[in-house]
Amino acid sequence: MILNIHIMNNIDDFKISFLGFLSLKPMHGYELHKQVTDLSGFGIVWKIKIGKLYTMLNKLEKEGLIKSTFTKEGNRPVRNEFSITPTGENIYETWLISPVNRGRDFRIIFLLKLYFSLRNGIESANKLIGSQIETCNRWLSERIIRNQESLILRENDENDFPIIVNKYRQIQIQGYLTWLEWCKESLK
Repeated sequence: MILNIHIMNNIDDFKISFLGFLSLKPMHGYELHKQVTDLSGFGIVWKIKIGKLYTMLNKLEKEGLIKSTFTKEGNRPVRNEFSITPTGENIYETWLISPVNRGRDFRIIFLLKLYFSLRNGIESANKLIGSQIETCNRWLSERIIRNQESLILRENDENDFPIIVNKYRQIQIQGYLTWLEWCKESLK
């Protein structure tokens, strides 16, 4: 069993990812919480407590990205059902197709985007992967240039920290690219 110990820190991406679930269908908060924490999908990337989820839903509603309506089913108490607004749909769609722009967002935010892209179909996922490959290649080019500049400035000091950091980041980006290419091949 895979345990998720990461709690999301980037609230904007976190809020937008809720819109992904609500773009499928309106949901009650508890139903949304079950979707978010499901370890066979979204929950493998991060977890959230139900109280925090309701706080985020309230913020999304104040921002006009979702709306809530009271519903009553049979003998159950009245509950809030949340649905995405057209504004929320536009923001979500833009977020979904955009590559992440920082390496630190790759292991969480990109995986969330990929999760929703796969739900939209392989073509959607391949578009996201392709745009992320382009972005990573740009990062890699910038890193290589920085590394070369650092080497020129510090020719006699091989253990200089900036050179070590630049090389680390260069290899990390190469790892992203290797994995992205694997994803692209796996989705054929």
